[in-house]
Amino acid sequence: MRSILYYPDINMKDQSWLRNAVLYWDKVSSIVPEEDKTIVLSPEICELMEQDYYRPMYPSSLFASEFLPDFEKEVIERLSAPDRLPDLRSNKLISSAKSASCGTDKLLSDTEYGRYYIHEDKLPWHELPVMLHPEKTNRKLYDFMCERNLLKRDGTGNWYVLDEKTARLYMSLLAKYLAKAESVRTGHFIAVGTDRPVNLSYAYEKESSSPENGSWCLDCVMQNILPTPGKGVPLKKILSFRRRYRDELLQFRQELDSFENSLKTCGDVQEIQRFSESFREKIELETGKLTRIMHQSGMEAVLTTAKSLIELDQSTVPAILSAMAIGSRSRVLSAASYGMIKITAGRLNLRRQRKEILSASGFAYLYHANTKKIISAQS
Repeated sequence: MRSILYYPDINMKDQSWLRNAVLYWDKVSSIVPEEDKTIVLSPEICELMEQDYYRPMYPSSLFASEFLPDFEKEVIERLSAPDRLPDLRSNKLISSAKSASCGTDKLLSDTEYGRYYIHEDKLPWHELPVMLHPEKTNRKLYDFMCERNLLKRDGTGNWYVLDEKTARLYMSLLAKYLAKAESVRTGHFIAVGTDRPVNLSYAYEKESSSPENGSWCLDCVMQNILPTPGKGVPLKKILSFRRRYRDELLQFRQELDSFENSLKTCGDVQEIQRFSESFREKIELETGKLTRIMHQSGMEAVLTTAKSLIELDQSTVPAILSAMAIGSRSRVLSAASYGMIKITAGRLNLRRQRKEILSASGFAYLYHANTKKIISAQS
């Protein structure tokens, strides 16, 4: 059983991310307050829950686990560092309790020239307040953030309001440690996943000090490689497809797992490059096979890009670093043909005291769609 825990929100806004996760993971989860019955789940999540493909994960599972001290320590360390603190605008924190969540585009007011749209990335999210449910923190962290003026209560007193940057960092760390706690509790592998690149950088910070402090990891980007049902395809149809073509989907997933496991133990850069080229050829065939099956099923599909983080076996690190002479900096190790696969090495702070629960392959994932790579059922 393999699950992916989505963050930072409860409901998945990116429909491509959701459809990808439903197709390639056994279960999809997000972080939900356990005791608050007023939380509104999206129709998509409700449908997946009815079909037993969605499982909520409760923060209380982390707060009752052995991982709580590590979580508290990292939150306090990361928020205490001056260069990681947000540029607080206290008047905005107090005056509004609106969430910073939104769709991909925001509709502006009508003007005499017609309607205009603005992409969400062009809005100053770092200046907007974000809601945090009280069940997603504990007394120690609440007191710490209050003392630092990082957290306020909203007008009703039922929610906490944070600066967007603080909230993003906090939720990224909550997801990372909750996945660890649930992996140990259930005995199943649980990865964390998100639909925005910046969220991974918050959860797994780059280590820029002495080489001894960080773990060497591979950042593997596989562009336009995962056939994913389009936004207009009903979830019911995707679930039916998944049940019908389970063997084909498992074969595809096994190719991805095999590649990630091979990268983890590669002895040198040349071996990484060979594995990348070999995998590119294999996955091209698997991608084509799944695409044809989707066409036959009358489903529009979009090719999505996957980014995974893979910790290197420590015995392979010296040879790779020596060959590339990269010292403590990141460097591209492989870029397979057509730009489909790009692999970079870099050091991340993985808090190694809990390293034993990391997967043998990837432990964090990012999915997003390249909308120019649409494959229609009629093509």
